[in-house]
Amino acid sequence: MKTELVTTDVGFDQLRGEWNKLFENDENATPFLDWQWCRLWWKHYGEGQELAIAVVRDGRAVVGIAPLFIQKKAVGKRLRFLGVGEVRAEYPAYLMAPDCREAVMQELLQSFSQTGPLSRYVHELTALAADSSFWRLLMCQLHQRGLRWHVQMVERSWQIRLDGSWDWYLKGLTRNQRNKVRRLERDMVKHQFRCRIARSLADWHRYWPELVRLHQKRWQALGGAGCFASRQFKSFHTERSRRLLERGWLLLLVLEKDGLVIAAHYCIRHRGVVYGYQAGFDPGWQEYSPGNMLRVYELKEAIERGDRVLDMLGGNEEYKARWANASRPLLRLLFGSSRAAACVRSAAARQRFRQWARKNLPPATFDALRWLRYRLLVGR
Repeated sequence: MKTELVTTDVGFDQLRGEWNKLFENDENATPFLDWQWCRLWWKHYGEGQELAIAVVRDGRAVVGIAPLFIQKKAVGKRLRFLGVGEVRAEYPAYLMAPDCREAVMQELLQSFSQTGPLSRYVHELTALAADSSFWRLLMCQLHQRGLRWHVQMVERSWQIRLDGSWDWYLKGLTRNQRNKVRRLERDMVKHQFRCRIARSLADWHRYWPELVRLHQKRWQALGGAGCFASRQFKSFHTERSRRLLERGWLLLLVLEKDGLVIAAHYCIRHRGVVYGYQAGFDPGWQEYSPGNMLRVYELKEAIERGDRVLDMLGGNEEYKARWANASRPLLRLLFGSSRAAACVRSAAARQRFRQWARKNLPPATFDALRWLRYRLLVGR
């Protein structure tokens, strides 16, 4: 086996067929590792960064891909996964052929070792699933190779496992939450709310702008900007959602009242897992809990389709814990060779200080320190 680096857009495009084949054969691959997802992210967010996709070949066959780029930061450069930042692609992993995962991992880590082409960089993985086979294999190899590393739990991701019927799921909820869900079911019928799913391009053209509008309206009512205030975020997901529709992976649901869309959910459905990515609702209808009402419909539809899990992804929002019947830790891992050891230690120290400051300092003081650090780094 040998590793080559893809550093150009042309090389990225030429890799599409082999990437897609490897993706289909890797049972652990999530939609956030799909070639199209990564390529669109690079198109919208790659300006000023360096592409560094590590490709492992066994002969001519591609057996492993680490979808990476070199992020330029004020404190130095880091290797990161395509899809990080505000897009927040969770559960990063290397794509690996199922019959040679250990050998591929060894070859990829050689690239980060003392003599490898990426040895001078710290490799950062965020939102890494602590119960994944990728995590276990990676940590085993890091120990064996003596690479420097630092790991930290940052939050939890929340899942709704759909192993049985709707009644089976309800029995697992607290009595208070179960009563709320039953009331939502009654209100949906009583007040004649209607749920729709985008099944065609015409539906997408109608419902996608509503999702964006409702998401922004909700967050602006709370005094926030909303994710779609970012031009890059909006452009990326508008293009990506349409591509998902073409592939049958998009699950765009809306709740209507007398023809007016008052709530919307943007999900990705892949291999029996529904990833709840973004949502919004009209605050003017908040007394009816339209977002939760749509969640009830979403869950019933998923059970009827035979989906295994509705993954609400990471975050410490209270509503996720109320709906979930399972969760798992998400980790942030930094590692590198001895050449990058000082950077790993420095990053770990900064991380520990941020945690302490966020927990112990008043919010205004914490924000002032962040502003001061930014001014010092940019020299203004």
